[in-house]
Amino acid sequence: MKPKKGQKISTGQASVAVVCAVSGGEVILAQRVRGRWNGAAAVKFYNSLVKTLRRRYPKRSRLARWTVLEDNDPSGFKNGVARKAKKRLRIDVMEQPRRSPDLNVLDYFVWSRAQQRLRKQEKAFPEEYVEPREEFWNRLRRTLLRVNCVKAVKDMKRRTRLLHEASGGLFEE
Repeated sequence: MKPKKGQKISTGQASVAVVCAVSGGEVILAQRVRGRWNGAAAVKFYNSLVKTLRRRYPKRSRLARWTVLEDNDPSGFKNGVARKAKKRLRIDVMEQPRRSPDLNVLDYFVWSRAQQRLRKQEKAFPEEYVEPREEFWNRLRRTLLRVNCVKAVKDMKRRTRLLHEASGGLFEE
């Protein structure tokens, strides 16, 4: 997630790597990726995800399996270390076609909604304000955790149909 062009961010590179989870129509986890996105970073995310899911669904058995929809990123989610962690944590993956942002609610809804909200917040900033990276991250996290995506998740049936009609290719809306 990048700040808007021209926004002043103190401390180096002007972006923050984030991985998120959606459940029940809301973002339940937004985790900053420090360093490179790889199998080890994915393992940290899976550990946090399972803890979050257990808190959110306390009546589920400790032996319950969790099903996730994730992109086909070979450097993180599909990495061998990440696959072993998913097996250990009882996480099953719902496969999706390669390069299919049309089926990932984060790609087609959450990121754009968060960007809109961040830009709206920034209009109130004084022109000379330089936002420290940590403050940007905290604001981004709070913003993501407030995104309601119930309608976007419910739209999945229509999107799946459009994807099928496009023979697995991208489709126009």
